[in-house]
Amino acid sequence: MRQAWVEPDRRDEVVDFVGAWSAKTGVAVRRMVSWLGIGASKFYGWRVRYGRVNEHNGWIPRDHWLEEWEKEAIVRFWQAHPLEGYRRLTYLLLDADVVAASASSVYRVLSAAGLLERWNRTASKKGTGFTQPSEPHEHWHVDLAYLNLAGTFYYLCSVLDGYSRYIVHWDLRPAMKESDVELIVQEALERWPGVHPRVISDNGPQFVAKDFREFIRLSGLTHVRTSPFYPQSNGKLERWHQSFKVEGWRPGQAEDEEAARDLIARYVRRYNEARLHSAIGYVAPQDKLEGREQAIFAAREEKLARARARRAARRAKETQPAQGATIPTGDRAGVQGTAGFPRKEVLGSGPERKERGRSRAAPRRAPLPRTAGYPSASCSPAELASVSPAVVWDTVKAGAVKEPGPELGDSLGSGGRCPFPTED
Repeated sequence: MRQAWVEPDRRDEVVDFVGAWSAKTGVAVRRMVSWLGIGASKFYGWRVRYGRVNEHNGWIPRDHWLEEWEKEAIVRFWQAHPLEGYRRLTYLLLDADVVAASASSVYRVLSAAGLLERWNRTASKKGTGFTQPSEPHEHWHVDLAYLNLAGTFYYLCSVLDGYSRYIVHWDLRPAMKESDVELIVQEALERWPGVHPRVISDNGPQFVAKDFREFIRLSGLTHVRTSPFYPQSNGKLERWHQSFKVEGWRPGQAEDEEAARDLIARYVRRYNEARLHSAIGYVAPQDKLEGREQAIFAAREEKLARARARRAARRAKETQPAQGATIPTGDRAGVQGTAGFPRKEVLGSGPERKERGRSRAAPRRAPLPRTAGYPSASCSPAELASVSPAVVWDTVKAGAVKEPGPELGDSLGSGGRCPFPTED
């Protein structure tokens, strides 16, 4: 049986045979195994896996594995919020107490359900051209966007805080001259008195005008213009424009200026107070502006830790030994009538038997029945010597381990010698 694969039933028969005869004759298991021509490591491996099917490299349950109801809840939540990315969806799930899972787990669930679309994404260069702000109202980004309102283009001018992505101020006008931009920035300063941010804009005609530079000087501000033909330098505000047009303006379809202002006000309120922003750790800009992001991060980590502990407790409860179960130890401990060593650790009885160390469910086979041919435990030394070594050796070499029965009495040897080959 060296260098050959052995079926589970056959290897269990060999283990039964060696265990029974080792107990009856007093011959060490290792010596008996060497007589049979089986490697010791192979045999002890068979003994450890007694009664199991082959399940090498089986998966071991982990605490972060999601349960089926959690996967279904993630899919249902995505169906209710199909426009949200998987990362924002992760934190929406956490904050709504639906499912506590990591972003990678949510991605795998949605990907397995076929709900994610592939797209090519190039590395972004946003924020690499200057030092990022370290506190609110240190950088204000200003830019214009065109909005088609019933066939007429209006100008949306927005002022965004670079630290928190909070929309400080906005206005919608049919024309946008340099003086209009000055008024909008002045209104933003009046809403937030005592701040002196650096104004960041592109090279539009409103921002390169001499009057605008004078306004910046008189207001005690500083002004920085981005590189020409490189909108990524002002990417924070460009991203706000994209989010507003995709999520707010185009689905809303305002019919007049009053409806447009109402639509913009509602979306700005949602953007500032409720919408989770990916660039600041999936918190709302107002939470970031007011310094509540660390408390939110800590609460999310606590929810994840509780979810892992709950899964671990449930798994431990399902796999804990039954009350009164015993764990046999040693080479000579008998279990379920097998002499010489334990078959396996048995927890409970009948169909509820469980085995320690099983990584996943596997078919269990009933214990091999004892045949009538085995000598009884109370047999005399003469009866033990009645088994022919040739019969034992030939049956093992043929691959069918059998227990000699009474019909072999004519070929029995005599004397008190061991029924297996000896070293002499």
